[in-house]
Amino acid sequence: MKKLYAFLAVIVFTLTGLLNLSNKLIVCSLIYVSMASIANIMAHWYKKKATLALIIGCLVVYTLLCWGMRYTIHKIPIHLMVPGSLAAVLLSVSVGITLFSKLKARYNFHMSNFISLLVASTIDSGIVVGIVLYGRFSTSKLMAIFFRDLIFKSGYAMLMGLFVFSITSFYRWFFLKKLGCKPLFKGKEATDVTKASDRVAPSPPNSLGLDFKSFLQSNSFCMVLQKSQVILLYLVSG
Repeated sequence: MKKLYAFLAVIVFTLTGLLNLSNKLIVCSLIYVSMASIANIMAHWYKKKATLALIIGCLVVYTLLCWGMRYTIHKIPIHLMVPGSLAAVLLSVSVGITLFSKLKARYNFHMSNFISLLVASTIDSGIVVGIVLYGRFSTSKLMAIFFRDLIFKSGYAMLMGLFVFSITSFYRWFFLKKLGCKPLFKGKEATDVTKASDRVAPSPPNSLGLDFKSFLQSNSFCMVLQKSQVILLYLVSG
């Protein structure tokens, strides 16, 4: 559990550092949505305060490291782009995590994650365009940047949601239902969906005296697959 948290924390820290290394909207949008998605997953599996503290720590570190970094868009220098974008990320991701935590009581994980990503993306794009880039470009140019950024983030949020849904569905179907393994996490999204009536009765032994289905459903085989479950959950972080 601690190793998984540390792994996700390293990914968040790395993505935070990559935010301002590119001036391409399509790249920055992908990095932002990936980081916000991982933050929601961490808030779902762990405590919300711990996730917010991690985000704040990452942003403070990179703000200090990249304060004097030169950033240009269409060969126009944007002096406050790095601290301004990091501040936008802090505010938007914090709102997204808070909204995600409240939506979980009404919707499932996937719907809550998608809605919170849309709201957080709108806030982030609005702050960057309305405050950081204001006065540097014409109004029409700013509106074009805002809508392009929002379209990219919305598209990535949808793809990320489909990816997470497919991974978690396969995890529940194969590891929990078919193999009868115990879930690594307790909660609504990691419940053991295997019921006594759903389990397949063991087949008669074959000519070699081996029962393959019973072997797959045995506790010893499930223990061997624990590391495979951890790797699969790592993939959820995208």
